[in-house]
Amino acid sequence: MYFGRINKEKTIENARTVLEKYEYMHNIELRELVSLQSPVISDEPKAQNVSNSSEDKAIRFVQAKSYCSTVRNAIEVIENEVYRIILQDTYLVSNFQGNRSVMDHIASSGNRIEEAQFYRIKNEALICFAEVCPPVYVDNNMEETFELLVLK
Repeated sequence: MYFGRINKEKTIENARTVLEKYEYMHNIELRELVSLQSPVISDEPKAQNVSNSSEDKAIRFVQAKSYCSTVRNAIEVIENEVYRIILQDTYLVSNFQGNRSVMDHIASSGNRIEEAQFYRIKNEALICFAEVCPPVYVDNNMEETFELLVLK
């Protein structure tokens, strides 16, 4: 780890930004999968639509799927089990129950941490996530990648 050369505050903020967007992108991933359908071919005349909604849905689905799998894969490669539990339970689980439930999950895995340690360890987990996660798109147009790790 590069803890000495990392701008910790900005890196933690960037990691939170990416992880907090996960739920939104995951909902798109699930919704678009269900709503994708074949185009209807008809010889009836109708007004021309400038955009192709089926194509737009397919693009949004692929982008959301890519974003979500990048985030999930980055968390999965983190070797520290406590970091993985914190990140998964806080950001990937749709029914987040609060930090106490995350600490209970950590305790059930055979590790015990105090509440005072939890916030420090959570920040370390966010930095670790930023180190392993490749640049991702965070804007809705998916035009510019976002680098999580910020060095001093």
